[in-house]
Amino acid sequence: MLNKIPLNTWYDANDKDLKDLRLKAKDLCFAFNSLPYSDEAKGKIILKQLFALLGDNTEILAPLYCDYGQNIIIGRDCYINHGAYLMDTAPITIGDHCFIGPFLNISCASHPLDIANRNKGLEMAKSVVIEDDVWIGSNVTI
Repeated sequence: MLNKIPLNTWYDANDKDLKDLRLKAKDLCFAFNSLPYSDEAKGKIILKQLFALLGDNTEILAPLYCDYGQNIIIGRDCYINHGAYLMDTAPITIGDHCFIGPFLNISCASHPLDIANRNKGLEMAKSVVIEDDVWIGSNVTI
């Protein structure tokens, strides 16, 4: 686990520390998404601040959205097209040489099915691993 969210158990998504981490990630996403596409060098700097690991020669197109960022590991020689949303309440690992079409949604969060617990803001986080050499087409939700 890269952040303080426990895996495979219910936790309070409204925890102040978690909210602060989400705000930091959203600010970094906003900064990345606001850059001109020609400013690739600054984009890489922001993504390296956002993610736990960003592999060499990986290209990510804006807009990009994530919840924490620090739970995301992306390998080398990857391409992630426009509109990716990585809901990284748990670690998301994308291997080397992965090609991802536009509008990918990876969601690690799950919510209680019963109304009372869901209304308390409870979530459960489960990791997602995409291995090396995977191609994911457009509009995919994992």
